[in-house]
This record gives sequence, C-alpha cells and structure tokens, in this order.
Amino acid sequence: MSTLAYRPEIDGLRAIAVAAVVLYHMEPTLLPGGFAGVDVFFVLSGYLITSLLAAEWQAHGRIDLADFYARRVRRLMPALWLVILSVMVLSVFLLGHLGEPYYRVLDSAMASLAFVANVHFLGASGDYFAGPSDELPLLHLWSLAVEEQFYLVFPLALGWLLSRGKASARRWLWLASLLSLLLAEHWIAELPAHAFFHMPARFWELAAGALVALSPPLAERGLLPRMLAGAGLVLVLAAVVAAGWNGHFPGIGALPAVAGTALVLLAGHGGRELGWIGRLLSARPMVLLGLWSYSLYLWHWPLLALDEAVRLSPSPLPWRASLCLLAVLLAALTYRFVEQPVRRRWRLSSRQMLWVGLAGTALLFALAHGLGRLSLVSPDRAALVARTSGDRPADMGVCHYSLGAKVTGIVPADCPASAAPQPRTAIWGDSHALAWRPFADGLAGSEGQAALPITMDACSPLAGATAPNPRSPGHAAQCDIRNEMAMAALASPGAFERVVVVGRWQVHAETPDALARLETRLASALDRLAGVPQVVLVAAVPELAHPAPTCIAAGRTDECAVAREGFEARADHLREMFRRLAGTRPNLVVVDPSDFFCGPATCPVLKDGYSLYWDDDHASSTATRAFAAHYLAEPARYTLAPIPPPSPGR
Repeated sequence: MSTLAYRPEIDGLRAIAVAAVVLYHMEPTLLPGGFAGVDVFFVLSGYLITSLLAAEWQAHGRIDLADFYARRVRRLMPALWLVILSVMVLSVFLLGHLGEPYYRVLDSAMASLAFVANVHFLGASGDYFAGPSDELPLLHLWSLAVEEQFYLVFPLALGWLLSRGKASARRWLWLASLLSLLLAEHWIAELPAHAFFHMPARFWELAAGALVALSPPLAERGLLPRMLAGAGLVLVLAAVVAAGWNGHFPGIGALPAVAGTALVLLAGHGGRELGWIGRLLSARPMVLLGLWSYSLYLWHWPLLALDEAVRLSPSPLPWRASLCLLAVLLAALTYRFVEQPVRRRWRLSSRQMLWVGLAGTALLFALAHGLGRLSLVSPDRAALVARTSGDRPADMGVCHYSLGAKVTGIVPADCPASAAPQPRTAIWGDSHALAWRPFADGLAGSEGQAALPITMDACSPLAGATAPNPRSPGHAAQCDIRNEMAMAALASPGAFERVVVVGRWQVHAETPDALARLETRLASALDRLAGVPQVVLVAAVPELAHPAPTCIAAGRTDECAVAREGFEARADHLREMFRRLAGTRPNLVVVDPSDFFCGPATCPVLKDGYSLYWDDDHASSTATRAFAAHYLAEPARYTLAPIPPPSPGR
C-alpha cells in the first residue's frame, strides 16, 4: 500500500467544487454553471487514484487490486450506506403514501448500491436538468457510479500501460482521452443524456487528472507554477459561474473546469509552492469544507429532493438554504463519526474489508427490496393511481413517434393502422393529439372505423414551429418531415372525410407576438386542408400544476384543481383566434371541451370516479372517450361560433 504527501490545496479545490454544486442545486440562478463542480471532482479523483497506483507500481512493480478496491470500500461505502439508509427510511414516512415516487426511490437505491445509478437515471429521468429530476433524492449518485465504473477498469489498464513506461502510458491516455471527448461531442449531437450520464463520455475528465499524475514535476520553481495555478483557478471559477458553455456539455463545454483543475494540480505537482493561490486554497475554512466535501455531496441533494417531492409548490429560497446548512452539519458529523473512525480504527485486511463491503451492500440491497414490497397506499387509492398513470392509448408504443424517433411514414411501420384499410378520419398533432385519440375514434365510430393516428411527441401540427430540443437535437427536423408527410397525405383529394387537429396550443401563444405567429402557421396548415370536408380543431384544455397520479396518491386533489377563472383568462385569446379562423373556413369546426373539464369554479383532477389527466397536462383516455359521447350528444354546446370576417370596405 502506498501513501501520498498531503496537499491541502486539493481540499481547497474540493471545497470550491462542492460549494458550486450545492449552490446550484439550492438555486440554479445563483451559480448557473455550478454543476461543473462535478467535473472538478472527476479530475481530482483521476489525479489522486493514479498517483497512488503509480506510486505502488514504482515501489512494488505491480498493482494490488484487492488492496485498491478495499481502500475504495473503506473510503466511500460507510458514508454512502448511511445516506442511502437514511433516504430509504425517510421515504417510508414522507413518500410511502404516494406510491410510485416511493418505489422509484427504492429502485434508485438498489441501482446506487450496485454502482449503476448513472444507467438507472438515464432511463428513469432521461434528463438531469428536467423538472421531475428534482424529486429523485438519489439522483446525484450518478456521478459516484461513473467514478466507480472508472475504478473498475482503469487500474487494470494502468498496470499494462505502466509496464510500457510512463511516457508510453501518457501517450495512450492522451489518445483515449481524445476519443472519449469525441464520443461526448457525438453523443451531445445525437443522444445528449448519454453524454451526460455514461462513463465513456466522462472518461477524458478523469484521465485529465491521471495525465497530470503521470507527468514529471515542473522544472521551474519560481513564477511559472504560480501563474499556472492562478490561470487554473480563474478557469475553474469561470466554469462554475457560466451556464453550460454554449450547450456543449459535458464535451468541450467542460474544458474550462477540467483544464483549470488540471492546471492547478500540475502547478503543485511534486510539492511546488503556489504562492497566494496556494495559501487561499489551503486556508483552514477551505480545507475543512474540502474534508467534508464527500459527505456534504451525499447529504445535500436528498434533503432538497425529498422536500421537493412532498410539496405541491416550490419551497422558498430561505428554506432551501436552511436545508443546505443542515447538510453541512450532517456532513461534519458524518466525517467526524463515520468517515474518520472507519479509516483510522478499522484494522481489517483487504480481504476482510472487501467482505464487509459486500455484506453491507447486500444487506441494504435486501432492505430496499423488502421495503419495495410494502404497500403503504390504501388499495382503492393505489388502484386509482395505477389506472390514472396508464390511462392512455394502449398501442402508443407502436403507433406514436416518440421524441427523437426517425420518421419513416405518417405512422410507424409496426402500427396496425398502417396495414389496415384506408380510414376516413385522421388525428394529427403532438402527444396531446395522442391523448385525444379516443375522441377521434368516437367520431369515426359511426363508420365502424378508428382514426388514423398521425402523432409525435413535441411535434405540433404547424410547419416550422418546433423549437430545437436539447435532449434530441435532430427532433425538429424529424418533426418537419412528419408534418410534410402528413400534410401531403391529408390534403390528397378524397383521402379523408375528417381530420382532427390537436396541439398544446398554450405553449405557442405565451405572448402577443407568439399568438400572431401561431395564427399564421395554423392558417397555413388549415388552408392546405381546405379540400377535407370537415376539420375538427380541439381547443385548449386546463393544465394541472402537478401530475394527477401524485395528487391522487397524496390525497390532495382539491389543492391540485385549477381555478376556472384563471384558465379562462389564459384561454380566451386562443378561443378568439380559433373563431376568427373558423369564420373564413366553412369546413373548420372548433371544439371547446372546457365545460366538460371544468365546473363553475374549478377545473378538477377527478370526475365521475376517474382522472381527467394521465399526468399534469395530457387528457386521459377515459376523459376524451367520455367527452366524445358528450360531444356527439350535444355538439352545439361544445362548438365555438365562428367570427365572421369584416365586411368589405369596413
């Protein structure tokens, strides 16, 4: 086993990194690039681990893998076990009555214990920066999984590299780092979430620290190390202040944080004096926060996320700040009573430490699995939550284009509708059109047919209206392709008797200028459908502030209801625009479902024992099917009267 001389400036860098992450999570606007603190941690980890392994190789001519992994268990696992256990216990009391959010915590706990949290959250959240991610109390452990996956493969590779000499090892690491950075850039363009969560796209950041560790110390003892340290610190501070570096994150957008950290490490490599930069980073408060940084990173996010998960409205900033201060206290206690005693007093061999690590992880894994078998929601409420979450078209997996899908036709090739006889009714639009398919099917039912579903996530039936999506950079182009295909098919003479047009109109009409653009684009689309005997445009419905399943599970559906007065104020300008369009297009019928979705005072979550939504803004299949029956029975009640065009000369 090899040891390294203590370098307090490294704890100073840890302090900056953890402070940046905590401030960003507390309030992103305070430090828009604070998430780059994780990249600083990656570089530091790569440097320290490689320094230890290289020293061991130089001393003994080999790397003792059992000893290396035992040290990782001793360093990381006790505090991690404490935090995961605490989160699971708190979740029983805070989230157990919510059903699905509770089970998501337990699933993520098992993934975190297996060090595959990054893969788990890639599938579970899809986007680290998305709103629902704020309610996942173990989301932050994705970065620990990345490091552990690096530790799994790197010591093996490093032993082989060092056997060829340090110069050769550096060349191979440079090549691997370049390939990793290129992979990150490729994934940013095609699969951004993969670039964020997957270890291969982060390898170059850890390897940057490894390259410094394998480099000879600077020959210059005077001004150069201090200049490098100053430049590095400036880059690190700039990285955590900036917001995403032009969207290329964690590709070249992570370069300032990575390069800055590497420069500070290189400046002090070999024990060089760093002048006032060194004194700043080595100041007692900085060192103390750096020593607590691992435990603080573990504690701060669960407190913020659990608080978010039990609320129906955002918590005030002073409260979130108090939770972060509580995390600092918990970190200090964890460092003093967990981390330090385990490091100094557990006199266990490497093999014994590995068995302790395996046993502790297995016990917590079993506990998470056992807690997952508990049903803490009343059977009736749990059944309604389950029905609500799944109250959507059953064939959406094969008949609806998801975000980022490649368009091959107006409907996916595997959709049964693509092989069925030509229907006379089609429904065209985004995921809200998917939600309204049962309504379109109800209109087509008189012909003994179902409607043809021409639907795609985040793809309104408007040419050129789809904004670039950071989760799928190619989506806007695919949406335009889908819309052009749809328009050509729908406008074909005699092809369809009826087209139902649905979109999330509110997002395209948030300002007067946006409303004008929406009217122009919608008018253009409707003009191309002038040959269709009937075009049915479904007006906006209320949107909840919180997902319906969460409101139902929490027993707080009254709090989740929308005030009708507020909804009407937002919807009136859209209705007027739709009526103007209908006034010049005899084939256009504007259907307004608001009287079905709202009572006199509120627009509720539940109606007649079912949920009106499957989430916070998509109408449930039960609701749109029921509305179809109401509409067919009383079409005049739910149809907006056209506004005639102005008379000539007026």
